[in-house]
Amino acid sequence: FRCDKNIKTYKIPVIKIVLCSLIVVLLISRNYLIHINSLLWNTAIGIVCFQVVGLSILCIYLSICEIILLNDRKKEDKVNIENARLHSRTYSVDHILSLLEKNDIIEISIISNAQIIKLGASSDCCPGNSHFFDKSYYINNNDATIEELREIINNYSTNSKVCVISIDGVPPN
Repeated sequence: FRCDKNIKTYKIPVIKIVLCSLIVVLLISRNYLIHINSLLWNTAIGIVCFQVVGLSILCIYLSICEIILLNDRKKEDKVNIENARLHSRTYSVDHILSLLEKNDIIEISIISNAQIIKLGASSDCCPGNSHFFDKSYYINNNDATIEELREIINNYSTNSKVCVISIDGVPPN
């Protein structure tokens, strides 16, 4: 059991809360539903039910945490997007691609449809050496070629222009 910090909707935590609550109610009222005459079996089933109820309560607790984290993240994203638009600048797709090709390590955050997309280039280097090698490109933590980046950025663009909110964590203005 662990809290999923990357959850996108409230649907799964709510379903888990409902199912676990139902399990808790059924297990607590098991003596009204099923009668077991053997003291040994009744004790063994009681111990197992006690453990399952404990795990169900833990699952409910973690689901509530997921809902709270998702709510906080949505509020933060909304504030960040509104704040980012104030300090953003419009760049052409070609200019962004040339920045990615010219720089060995760079991250550019763009905004499209109230969604922040991070794209960039990364390279490796040996300690004490300024020569970079193994350059690669990415978009939202997924590797991509420069051609794939062009296609994806064009999908997010309007008239071959995108709204850049930061370059290496610094607003472009």
